[in-house]
Amino acid sequence: MSKVEFDKKNIHFLVMDVDGTLTDGKIYMGQIGEAFKAFDIKDGCGIAVLLPEMNVEPVIITARESDIVKNRCKELGIEFLVQSSKDKLSSLNQVISSYNEKNGTAYGLKNCVYMGDDIVDMPVMEVIKNSGGLAVCPNDSVEEVRKICSFICKKKAGSGAVREVIEWLRNPETSDDIQERVNHALSYLMNLDKTSLCEGKIEVDSNFYYTIQNYNTKEVFNCSFESHKKYVDIQIILEGSEIMDLAEISRLSVKQDYNSDSDFMLWNEPEKFTRTTLRQGDYIVIYPETAHRGAVKIQAAERVLKIVGKVSV
Repeated sequence: MSKVEFDKKNIHFLVMDVDGTLTDGKIYMGQIGEAFKAFDIKDGCGIAVLLPEMNVEPVIITARESDIVKNRCKELGIEFLVQSSKDKLSSLNQVISSYNEKNGTAYGLKNCVYMGDDIVDMPVMEVIKNSGGLAVCPNDSVEEVRKICSFICKKKAGSGAVREVIEWLRNPETSDDIQERVNHALSYLMNLDKTSLCEGKIEVDSNFYYTIQNYNTKEVFNCSFESHKKYVDIQIILEGSEIMDLAEISRLSVKQDYNSDSDFMLWNEPEKFTRTTLRQGDYIVIYPETAHRGAVKIQAAERVLKIVGKVSV
């Protein structure tokens, strides 16, 4: 991943491809066409919550046509979606022209960051770079694209790469530092001697501590969505299994206001959320913009022993 000097105040559009950028690039086909796409929840939160705070407009330009993409854009509040684009540069220029006319602005390609993954994205990426903008890509992009990019993600497409770009745009120095600390903490926790752990809080350094938690899973209606602002959570299941539900806090309503002393906030259950099952040996990393509801029983209540690491943001 390379560094580049740029003025963040000049960036006003984050332009994204879909397949291989917002998704893992796999196309799942059913009898009547495309069946589904998988989007990353952290990408969605970055687009819906962080970009507006940065005064950056998300733009989606894709060569394919998909109702799934249309619905995802509606869900995230993305106004500018161009599908079935035969010329992505022309499509982008039309979007910018329309935006300028509506808002009385004079933005251009120099105000764009373009995120793509394959050779079809290269013509527009190169023009944007030559105009003073930026070209970025997921870690698993083709080599030709990687060579022309100012920023190459550590994450793969569909696995938080877009969020990584957004965090980098917010703070190109510290976002890397936070991710490095999360990676270090995860490695540290995964390599602990699991046979000699004791319950309680263990301070590792000024930015990282962990606790050992021991509890019984419960009915879903006895568990609430919660989030934290000061820390990234790393949860590793040592024994037992549980259901974990995840949701973007931008889509939630507050159940209990944030308490800064306990770094804790509760949310009402959303209409839509992502559900996963965590079993012995599994882990999950939860960032502040994601609410989670754990300790939910799968079939019957069972005891869960887990490590919960806290990495300061």
